[in-house]
Amino acid sequence: ESCETVTFKYQRFATARPASTKTYPDFRPYLLKEHERRWYLIGKEKGKSDIIRFACDRIVPKTLSNKRGSAFKRGQFDPNELWKYSMGIYTDWEDDQGKKHKTPINISFNLKDGKRWFNIDYVKTLPLHWSQTSNWKKNKSGYVTITLKMFPDSDLIRKIRSFGSHNVVDIQPDYLSRWVNEY
Repeated sequence: ESCETVTFKYQRFATARPASTKTYPDFRPYLLKEHERRWYLIGKEKGKSDIIRFACDRIVPKTLSNKRGSAFKRGQFDPNELWKYSMGIYTDWEDDQGKKHKTPINISFNLKDGKRWFNIDYVKTLPLHWSQTSNWKKNKSGYVTITLKMFPDSDLIRKIRSFGSHNVVDIQPDYLSRWVNEY
């Protein structure tokens, strides 16, 4: 709220490439965002234009100074637009070669109900994303086609996996299908 910079150290996950602790001096905080019971610090690095995020539980304790930082002017910022193509906190997505993309893609998959669970009604009444569309007509095998226009991020992959691999088929594009089915 006061538009003052902060400095802190951040610990990446041990399995990240590469695992490391990095200091972020004069970080420009924009907001705190909660997603999936985890809080994130959202803002910009000094001299950079991209919005980035840090899981608050991985900010190294006692490295966030309580001394006043330098003032900064917050630029144009629309959270609704920033996360428009995400299920959660991602503002881009990364392909197999590590290249980042800020453009959403067309995604589709066929979903059927489980023996005990009503996957179709669940997704119909609680859409995965605002872009979700379907005609809700089951094919001969009991599947409906769900289409989305969004980032193929880890939140989407986890959600698709939650329906059970035997209830989701024909995931497009092919690389998303591979990511969903990786062990």
